[in-house]
Amino acid sequence: MGSGFVIENGKSAHVNLLCEQEFDQRFKSLADQWHAHEKKGLESRFDLGKLLNEHIGPPTTRSKRGKGVVAKACSELKTTKFEVSRARNFAHAFESIADFVGKHSGVTTWAAVKELLPTVRQKGRGQGDGTETGSGNEGAMKDPTPKKMDRHLKGFSEEFLVVQSFLSMAELDNLKSRVSGILEHVQFYHFQRSGALAAKASIAGNGPVIHSQVR
Repeated sequence: MGSGFVIENGKSAHVNLLCEQEFDQRFKSLADQWHAHEKKGLESRFDLGKLLNEHIGPPTTRSKRGKGVVAKACSELKTTKFEVSRARNFAHAFESIADFVGKHSGVTTWAAVKELLPTVRQKGRGQGDGTETGSGNEGAMKDPTPKKMDRHLKGFSEEFLVVQSFLSMAELDNLKSRVSGILEHVQFYHFQRSGALAAKASIAGNGPVIHSQVR
């Protein structure tokens, strides 16, 4: 044990401080416990994801009972739907923890796993959340009305507000890219539709259709 001075409330105070050797020894012991805890955490999350997938199906498909099962798991574990979803995707992406460690030995924390998951090729296509029947896209186009699209957008906005603080930078970049792609489609069809309407209005009014030219 050593001693030293610290500044507290603007005043110098004498305190007892750990020497470097004692600090290093105790820190190493704590670090070992920390890493063991992280490893156990990865195993527990993998086991959770595997159990849920075996019960309600993989995250690439959806089932009616999935929503209730996931909600119950979140309630029991005091965690979020996002965390449970990532655990399911984690278990779906690898055959076992040994498989994961063999392919990504340098990834040792849950935070790092969440950064990795968007880059890992999944066994199936798409990522469902266990809340609806079908592959996740089957019902999306059955009723392509503005009202249904509004519900989808509202649901997306609400879900994003819930999980945004948990998203990794890789996941945010991926989401930004996908949303930008959707926006580009909307802008293209809006431009195409507005051009067609302008042409129709011009013909109805017997006026000329003006095309801009680059000179």
